[in-house]
Amino acid sequence: MTGHTPVYQRVLGEDWLRLPEVTRQLHSPAPVSVFEGTADIEGAEHPLATLIAGRAGLPQSGAGVPALIRVSMDGDTEIITRDYGGTVFETRQSAVSTPRGMRLREQVGSVVFTLRLEAGPHGLDFHQESATVMGVPLPGFLRPILHARERADAGAHLFEVEVALPGLGRLVRYRGRLRPSGPGPVLPRSDEVKSPV
Repeated sequence: MTGHTPVYQRVLGEDWLRLPEVTRQLHSPAPVSVFEGTADIEGAEHPLATLIAGRAGLPQSGAGVPALIRVSMDGDTEIITRDYGGTVFETRQSAVSTPRGMRLREQVGSVVFTLRLEAGPHGLDFHQESATVMGVPLPGFLRPILHARERADAGAHLFEVEVALPGLGRLVRYRGRLRPSGPGPVLPRSDEVKSPV
């Protein structure tokens, strides 16, 4: 499967069809999918982690923050642009073949995560396998830790993401509830968005 086949479908193969409809809708930009809702955000606690999160452009703490998610395609890459209360950042995701099977590669600034996806009728679980900075593999004691999952509830898309650093703890944790929107407002172009890390 190549060309305009969604990234997540390429990674999951037959398991793609096990996902809830709203999850498949989010990850099937043709060419764009837009979801809106709210998110609860918890920022960093350690002073150094707070500094890193701020320099990376990650959202600050808040409850019921307006959330706008725009998923678009750039060739074989899926671009997820997130707007949490006016703080905008993006990641780039692609399918990659590894000796262990198809994996999701997510680029967050100069950091690239390799993730194994676990799909089911409940939604998606993301399992981190490795991380690199500028192509250099990071050992465990330096590796950013990413936890993420997506669920569905009564036609809504639920998500939960946490990024942490060893020894410094949480950089950001955000969870929220989204519903499909229309074409939606025009978000900044990718070259206008500050990418974390």
